[in-house]
Amino acid sequence: MEEKYEYSAKIRDTEVKYRKWKVKDKKKFMNSEDKRDLRDALVYDCLEDKTITLSEDEYKYILMKIRETSLEDKVHYTFKCVKCEQLYDFDADLNTIMSGEFLPYGDIIYKDHIFTMSSLKNREFYEGAIDAADSKDEKYLIDFILHINAYNDNDGYSFQQLNEIMNELDADVFEKIIVKWEEMRFKLNNIYEVQCPHCNNVELFEFDDLPGFFPESWDR
Repeated sequence: MEEKYEYSAKIRDTEVKYRKWKVKDKKKFMNSEDKRDLRDALVYDCLEDKTITLSEDEYKYILMKIRETSLEDKVHYTFKCVKCEQLYDFDADLNTIMSGEFLPYGDIIYKDHIFTMSSLKNREFYEGAIDAADSKDEKYLIDFILHINAYNDNDGYSFQQLNEIMNELDADVFEKIIVKWEEMRFKLNNIYEVQCPHCNNVELFEFDDLPGFFPESWDR
């Protein structure tokens, strides 16, 4: 049976077309312990373009869009107000609490360093390197390096060579470059205001954990 990809989400200038979750996706998710199979079941198998390589945040964003389309319900939270200490319910609309932020890819220029940034190209290498990283900082650096298309107009550098170049940068130079990259990279904005209905106190909450994201029958 031919797959139909009726939904889409934009990542930069790319329209990512996808379909809803199917029973076969649930079965694959439930029956595999392999990380790649799990990623495939939840996102990549649902995409029209299965060759695309998504960064961690891009993957989470598309996962959220597929979940929203597939289940069409909100994620339920129970908060305790920091002011009046009363409990209250909050039904989170994924479109509202999570959005993508980025600037177009281009050159990051600082002193005599020019980094030409572009989309990821090798999913297997990217995911393997990210999975093998020992810390959040290491993951961040790997993500940055693998978005580099060219350094000082030379696109022939290997990952290891680019890693060595980064390690040899002066710390203050590195910080300036990363500030520019932070503006450019795709990232999830998942900080949202919630208001207590008892006392009207407003606080910011980071929605980094989504209880009830999967149906109960998907419980692994």
